[in-house]
Amino acid sequence: MRVASHTPGTCVLFDGSHPAGLIAARLNNNPFAAGVHFVTTTTNKTLCGARGAFVACLPEWAETMARAVFPGLTAGPHGHEMYAKLVGYVTAQSSAFRELMSRVQDNARQMATDLAKTHGVRLVVGGTDTHMVLVDLRSASDRAPSGLQVEIWAERCGIYVNRNTIPFDPRPDQNATSRLRIGLGSVSQRGMRRSEIRELAGVIASIVRCGGNGNVCSQIRRRVSEIASAFPMPGFYR
Repeated sequence: MRVASHTPGTCVLFDGSHPAGLIAARLNNNPFAAGVHFVTTTTNKTLCGARGAFVACLPEWAETMARAVFPGLTAGPHGHEMYAKLVGYVTAQSSAFRELMSRVQDNARQMATDLAKTHGVRLVVGGTDTHMVLVDLRSASDRAPSGLQVEIWAERCGIYVNRNTIPFDPRPDQNATSRLRIGLGSVSQRGMRRSEIRELAGVIASIVRCGGNGNVCSQIRRRVSEIASAFPMPGFYR
């Protein structure tokens, strides 16, 4: 921001794809209030809408942006996709959506706290203000697994997480990495709260340390299946 503010003709673009829902619910700061000129975001992550994306900008850039995007960079508009996004935008203004995002944030903070304090798993930063928890796998054991290894182990157990790089990652290859990214959006939509999150934190810690053990993986998979069955995906926000 400082560089842009002191450089004539420079604009700032913020990618809000992940925190968009939290921003809409006013749980994370509005980037435009911080001086950002353009915001890009998907509509299907924490906004919980149809798969797609949009670009927003300050009023003085609106006409330039509109002319650049259509007809210059996009094909013909699809009415059903536009309507699906509109439903998501309207829903994001509801009290039910704000309650959901608050639960997502609470669950993410609970996951971070339990992983770090209860299970001794090191986090990339001290906690989280979003829906994600970032784990630094380098301290998990003397022979720390890569993010890819934990991702594969977790999937075998019925849990989906992502490998990510970390600053100064000793495994810079994006197909390995030393970081694990855990998102709390889906489990929150299913209605899970702190007690379930605390159990899942223990499950994830076990996967990080013992996920390569077939017997441990089988036990975890059975328990994960039981938890998921108790919290089926809802037709709408709970």
